[in-house]
Amino acid sequence: MEFKKLWPSAIVGSFVVIFLILLFTVKNQSNTENLKKMAEVNISGQTLKVEVVSSAADMYQGLSGRKNLCSNCGMLFAFSDLEPRSFVMRNMLIPLDIVFVSDDVIVQIYKNLAPEGANTKNIYESIVPANYVLEINAGKTDELNLKVGDKLEL
Repeated sequence: MEFKKLWPSAIVGSFVVIFLILLFTVKNQSNTENLKKMAEVNISGQTLKVEVVSSAADMYQGLSGRKNLCSNCGMLFAFSDLEPRSFVMRNMLIPLDIVFVSDDVIVQIYKNLAPEGANTKNIYESIVPANYVLEINAGKTDELNLKVGDKLEL
């Protein structure tokens, strides 16, 4: 008789426990996914803090939708091979400089690129193979006096 009275409470309690476990698991996975791999890049005697992306999904997203980027920050796209690269300013909200790097040498620089919407018209391509691409605030390459042939410490 006592079991029949406790049975509904036990079921509700079990569902609450399962819900809390699932909620914690999803929240924990979300927090883990939000952790960004950060690194430092040394250029012309200055250190930039960069978010390193290497997965196809993170590369596709890039800096799209970001409203700002700190003055000494950037995003470093790290590829596993040396290939010619193409970038666009899809859904960008801020202007950028894009620096193509082959190993540790700058091979191409695009400056002061204007944001574009979902339907991009401009494609920024490396003329030689690159395995890194650095996106930084527009004007930063001039501020650092970067030139093709300069070395980066990654």
